[in-house]
Amino acid sequence: MFRFSPPFTFQLGRGELLAWTQGDMTLRVVAGTVWITQRGDPDDHFLLPGQAFALRRGAAALIGAEQDAWLRVETAGRGSAWHGAMARLLIRRLTGRATTPATVAG
Repeated sequence: MFRFSPPFTFQLGRGELLAWTQGDMTLRVVAGTVWITQRGDPDDHFLLPGQAFALRRGAAALIGAEQDAWLRVETAGRGSAWHGAMARLLIRRLTGRATTPATVAG
């Protein structure tokens, strides 16, 4: 098993699944569409570019790509204006369009 220290960005191809066990992090969609199922949460969460999801400590998650997706993993609570501006800039560069960031409550 690999362990990475945030922040980092990675790509999932359409249809790929990732079993996630590192908690207390925020997963932000830079480009593409993903869904997340987290242990102990009865809902599936669908995220679009600019949206984020809090991955809880001790709650394994399954992340699936609905289409090719770029995802950014950040330390939980890193929601500063500067980080949001950098995420929006990266989204514009990767997708060629501006998006408004939103958060899906988990």
